[in-house]
Amino acid sequence: MEFVKMEQSTQSQPTKRKRAGVAKNRKKAWRKHSNIKDVEDFMDDQRMQLRTGGLISEKPDESLFFVDNKHPPQDEGESKKNLEKPLKIDRKLMPDPRIPVARISRTPKSSERPKRKSKLVQRLEEEGKWGPSSTVKRRKLTAALRDSDKAEKDKDDDQKRRECGRAVYDLWGAPVPAKTKTEGTPNEHYLRVTKKTRKQVPKTYYNKTSCFNAVEVVSGGASYNPTFEDHQELIQKAIQVELDMDKKEEKLNRWHRFAKVSRAEMERTSMAEMTEGLFEDGHNPEEEAKDDGDDDVLPSAPVVAERRKTRKQRNKEKQISQQTKKAHAEKAEKIRLHEVYRLRSLKREIKEKEEKIATKIKQKKAKAQEDEGKTKRLGRYKYEELPIPVKLSEHLVGNLRRLKPEGSLIVDRFNNLQKRNMIEPRIWKKGMKPKMKEYEKKTFKEIKLAE
Repeated sequence: MEFVKMEQSTQSQPTKRKRAGVAKNRKKAWRKHSNIKDVEDFMDDQRMQLRTGGLISEKPDESLFFVDNKHPPQDEGESKKNLEKPLKIDRKLMPDPRIPVARISRTPKSSERPKRKSKLVQRLEEEGKWGPSSTVKRRKLTAALRDSDKAEKDKDDDQKRRECGRAVYDLWGAPVPAKTKTEGTPNEHYLRVTKKTRKQVPKTYYNKTSCFNAVEVVSGGASYNPTFEDHQELIQKAIQVELDMDKKEEKLNRWHRFAKVSRAEMERTSMAEMTEGLFEDGHNPEEEAKDDGDDDVLPSAPVVAERRKTRKQRNKEKQISQQTKKAHAEKAEKIRLHEVYRLRSLKREIKEKEEKIATKIKQKKAKAQEDEGKTKRLGRYKYEELPIPVKLSEHLVGNLRRLKPEGSLIVDRFNNLQKRNMIEPRIWKKGMKPKMKEYEKKTFKEIKLAE
């Protein structure tokens, strides 16, 4: 019976159903399904305050608070009870006295580890022989002095490295004499960053592919506040470059002004000029022969039995050809035998030939040495210098704030790589925009047909 009752009680409990979504797009739905319990609780509280003496928010502070100056006597037992207990989370963090401290097994540091002394050292210390004058103490003192010298040397080296980056020099002054390979110092930046010297590099590491610098210093006239003489000198250089370009362009225009004539037409014109006045009728026999030459051409006659060569004729021709070959061989042998008597002339010819070859090799080496480091022709296009960046007198400003830069930095670097034979000269081409293609979609065609 009890089991049945329990089953009935479980069945009688209402099952929780998921609340269906309600649309609140009308006021009726707002009133029906809105939760206004917090508003009702607030109104009930206000009514209770009005019934019990008025609203608390409108009462003055004196009626709500008072200062209690009396100290009621407290028992010792009560004071202990009234002490605030620590929070539960703080009590859990406090150590439990009933649990022993966990033992950490670790090797003590050398400073914490007690130094074990041998019986000999203990005996020497008692006798007073183990002191500052001992060998161990002397060794320690020497090591300390060595470390101090090393630290002082490292400090001096660090100071030198710092000073090398603060060198002051005149950009447009007299050039500083370059150090040779033997006098050169290690890379200061590498030494400053890694605190190490570079490893030995191959001999060809310092060989430059070009005599030009990676960053070339422009003349003093390109400064934002140049002197009058430097500025005028730079303007004259720029004018000379422009004049040379105009001269080349004028030369090209003059060459293209003449009409181009083919070689065949030139020969025909010259022939007409040479034969002018020779033929009064105006008929040229060469032209007529040329025109009638096609009609006179006949195919080769067929071979007939009467024209065939006999065996006797063939043998005769073979004998003549053999005699001719023999005569040529005898002549060549005679010439070879006679060359023995002209050894002097042969030696002279060989010597002249060797001198000519040596002269050519020397000229080639001199030219290669002269062109070494200069800009070479590596690709299809020839290297062209950039125009000199120059500002006119009216565009000069006295400070860097109002200065407008000339040229482009990326173009300058690109041109410098070409000048130093690192990349071949190239021409920057702008991409061609493809034309807009118009077409009708299949769906649009179907709609069009349906209409």
